[in-house]
Amino acid sequence: MPNFKDYRPQFPSELRARLAALQFKAALLRLCLKANFNPSQPRVPAGNAEGGQWTANTGGARTSLRPEAAVRVVRDPSGEKPWRTYAERRRSDGSLASTTVYNRNGSVIVSERTNADTERNVVTLGDGSRFTFENNDDTQRIYDAAGKLVSETLWASEGPIAQPIVQQALFDSRKPKKGPFSSPAEVVRDAAIELYNWWLNSRDPGEEVIFSFRADKLVPVPGEPPLWTSKLTREEVEDACPRFPLVQNITNQVAKSLNPVLFKNKGAYGTAVHMGVKASIDALRDSNLMTEVSIFKSDIDISRYALKGTVRIDILEKREDNFVCVYDLKTGFYPMPTKRFLEIYQNVIARYPKVTGVIIVEVRPALRP
Repeated sequence: MPNFKDYRPQFPSELRARLAALQFKAALLRLCLKANFNPSQPRVPAGNAEGGQWTANTGGARTSLRPEAAVRVVRDPSGEKPWRTYAERRRSDGSLASTTVYNRNGSVIVSERTNADTERNVVTLGDGSRFTFENNDDTQRIYDAAGKLVSETLWASEGPIAQPIVQQALFDSRKPKKGPFSSPAEVVRDAAIELYNWWLNSRDPGEEVIFSFRADKLVPVPGEPPLWTSKLTREEVEDACPRFPLVQNITNQVAKSLNPVLFKNKGAYGTAVHMGVKASIDALRDSNLMTEVSIFKSDIDISRYALKGTVRIDILEKREDNFVCVYDLKTGFYPMPTKRFLEIYQNVIARYPKVTGVIIVEVRPALRP
């Protein structure tokens, strides 16, 4: 008979940590097997930037149906990133074949790039829900765990356009829950937010990451995808959000005028940048470019990111077609949680009740032009 007096409250947490470690080791083994890993594969010599990491095996007589690849594992010792660990697998020509990301909240992202225009991202949430985001050039398709197409969207110069699909997508005949979202759309949204946060941390120079949704139809209806998330060029973002360069330039100028070392912490510096940007934008007196102030109250660990008591602003650009671009100003690297997403939605609806769509673009001070 079990002795419940020996039960330790921290035991479930320890089990989850051990399980996460075992899952990572198993996934890494699968990744190595997929890459035709060989224990005698050479490593980069110590002292190099990539010292100790596996390199592509170009010698030996071993043959395979697929080219051998190098596997690189990256860990975040700072604890400031939303991800804990990720592993990259590269082809023999150096191109990226796949990436497996393990986030701190228990979600996992597996990205595979088949060619320059096609990328598949499988997002598994902590509760086991799984969705696949397939981006093929300007088209994004979202599939559920059973492979059912639940959303197809085309990116045009003015933003995302829903494409008709045969089955009823994201439609729940049951009575919707109170609030702007109802399952399963809210689960798709959560998966998309995980992907959005990862892309923000891994984008290439010249790439921007956007998150867009239909603000007038957040409760799922037949044939209406709730969102779009993708990596775009700056030019593509500027086509959809014309004041993006202006907001970026103002942010750069304000940040350049402030010395971070003069502030007591990162949060105080961030507040100063936000308030400086707000003053500059308000001085323009542009009726279609507004700022909204909100006390940071999202559900991330604010102590980790030094955000307690800080003030943030959202910059709203209203287009003539009732689409609103939201410039999410950041000076740190904290992720966007679900509550922050809903906070942005509420700010937009309060200012523009008739808005039909929202595009969220992250803006941070840039050292590069």
